[in-house]
Amino acid sequence: LATDQRGFARVINGTADIGAYETGNTGVPGFMQWAQELTPYGSDPSFDADIEDDGLSTGVEYAIGTHGARPDAQSPRAPTVGETILGGIQVSFGYNPAAASDTAWVLKRSEDLSQSAEIYRLDGPTGTVTLAPNVTATISPDNIITVSDNSPMATSRFYIFVAEQLAP
Repeated sequence: LATDQRGFARVINGTADIGAYETGNTGVPGFMQWAQELTPYGSDPSFDADIEDDGLSTGVEYAIGTHGARPDAQSPRAPTVGETILGGIQVSFGYNPAAASDTAWVLKRSEDLSQSAEIYRLDGPTGTVTLAPNVTATISPDNIITVSDNSPMATSRFYIFVAEQLAP
């Protein structure tokens, strides 16, 4: 071929132009395509890997819309916890619409870390939201999911955010 995908000559002054980067045609949809595009050569591209050691698995980074190969646990898209105006707990995390084909966003609550129960689930492929009693959720225009838990407080409470990989 005389030109690359942008229409520029492949050979300039007798030298092949290797600066063109052609992407998006891995033949694998969803998470695997995303991981193949962003995971550095030789790194583990699996959903549960944490290739940059920032505490967020690659699957979580995909689900919340952060970069899978750059430490960004301090991103506003990373899970954060606050208090609601009713004195309950509010957990916010990013929503990456591009991950909806094969991801579920799940928030669990535990009082002792030995058992937990789902209080929020967004099934990406179907768009179905499941909420526990006294729990509400919104998605902001900038794709941040905010889950408010106004159930009666126990002496201690822990929240666990999970991104689940689903079949595309």
